[in-house]
Amino acid sequence: HTVLVLSGGTRRDDLVRFHSQFYGANNAEIAIVGDFDADAVRALLTELFGDWKSAQSYTRVPEP
Repeated sequence: HTVLVLSGGTRRDDLVRFHSQFYGANNAEIAIVGDFDADAVRALLTELFGDWKSAQSYTRVPEP
């Protein structure tokens, strides 16, 4: 899905601001396979990513 269409006027600052506003782990998914301790993995993921939230939620823009 295209979230941001770059144009000639887009600057690095625009991209950094977009990233800080919308990128976070609050809607992330992870797949783990193999022999592992589910409780330990859950605790580690919570420790590493539990506070990583995007500043604001987003709404998908319909395709034109």
